[in-house]
Amino acid sequence: MFQAMLSRRAGTGKPHVISNSYGYLSVPPRTRHPGHEIHNLNHPLHRKVREVVTHGAPVLFAAGNCGTPCPSDECDQSGIGPGKSIHGPNSLEEVMTVAAVNKHDERLGYSSQGPGMFAHEKPDFSCYSHFYANFGPGRPGGQPPDRPFDSGTSAATPVAAGVVALLMSRVPGCSPGAVKDSLIKTARSSTRSWNPGLGFGIIDAYEAAQKLAGIP
Repeated sequence: MFQAMLSRRAGTGKPHVISNSYGYLSVPPRTRHPGHEIHNLNHPLHRKVREVVTHGAPVLFAAGNCGTPCPSDECDQSGIGPGKSIHGPNSLEEVMTVAAVNKHDERLGYSSQGPGMFAHEKPDFSCYSHFYANFGPGRPGGQPPDRPFDSGTSAATPVAAGVVALLMSRVPGCSPGAVKDSLIKTARSSTRSWNPGLGFGIIDAYEAAQKLAGIP
């Protein structure tokens, strides 16, 4: 998949932003699966992700839905909670890892918590989830009784990706690293420091755009 994106970028310059809403629900034992991408920083998947970022396309990953106190009922105990629930490609230093908050700026209880299994300060930041998009009254996905709205870090990540796309439109030619830096340094937080639940805070599109454009 990532190679296909690289090939397309080589031919057309697109895609500009890559959003990933998938991950692992358990951590396989290292003794039995030492080469698994959760344990192997140099796994071919991770090398390809880094190659995509190097070629100028920001890569975003959902933090996952195995945080406490209320993880998804699909999560295995091996991957639940702080220090265990952000693993694999979503814990790579090069990607932007997105946690989930509600409209009250509160972390959703299942949003996975850092530190990441590769890079320590994961998630990087948080974005909004629990809104009517594909699911909900009159929406394409309908309103199923068990899922009346879009939810999870899987929903928060494409929202963040949209902000990244807007930032890159505002400042053409900016690097993935510059975009990530602007989002981290302008994220709304009560502590202004990284924490395992929200990262550096909730993204602020306007402030990030001002910083990226060099506007004080």
